[in-house]
Amino acid sequence: KPAELEFDNEIRTAGGVTQGAYVILEDVRIGRVEMENVSAMVLKEGLEQSLLGMSFLGELYSYEFKGDTLIIRQ
Repeated sequence: KPAELEFDNEIRTAGGVTQGAYVILEDVRIGRVEMENVSAMVLKEGLEQSLLGMSFLGELYSYEFKGDTLIIRQ
């Protein structure tokens, strides 16, 4: 519920400065990989798509890019 979030963090993106709200995602699933209680930031504006951050990627066994494909291992 974005209307209930407190956007009290200044975030600098390639598109400029915006505000962000810290949240904990109950679970994140990508294919067969699932993680619980993932730290995340919801931006007030400035991004048209979601991004995977290091709070998710850092918990993986490994990840790699092959062409336009992301391969993740838990």
